[in-house]
Amino acid sequence: MELIAAALDKPLSPVQDLSEEKDTARRICASSVLHQVDQACRRLVSQAMQDARDRDASPSGMRALAAELGQLKGRLLEDLRRRALQDGPAGLGDGVEAAVSRAVALFDRDKTDLMRRFCTVTPP
Repeated sequence: MELIAAALDKPLSPVQDLSEEKDTARRICASSVLHQVDQACRRLVSQAMQDARDRDASPSGMRALAAELGQLKGRLLEDLRRRALQDGPAGLGDGVEAAVSRAVALFDRDKTDLMRRFCTVTPP
C-alpha cells in the first residue's frame, strides 16, 4: 500500500514530445545553410556564364551550360535539404559555415568540370 500511496503523491510527468520542436530547429538550420549555399552557387553560375561568354561559347553551348549548371545547383540543394532535414544539425557536420564551404567547394569543382566540357577554347 505504501508503494501505491507514494506513486499517487509523486506521479511521473508525461513524456514530452519534442519532435515538433526538433523539426522546426532542423528547418531553420537547413534553410540557413540552403540559403547561403544557394547564394554562393548563384554567384558561381553567374561567373561561369560570364567566363563562357568571354571564351566565345556558342549560343547553344551557353544555353546547354546554363541548363547543366542549374541542374547541378538543384541537385546539390536538394541533397543538402534532404540530409539536413533527415539528420538535423548533425547531418551538416561541423556547423553551418563548414557545411556551406563544403557544399560550395563541391559545386565549384563540378562547375569547373562542366566549363571544361562546354568551353573548349582556353582563355587568353
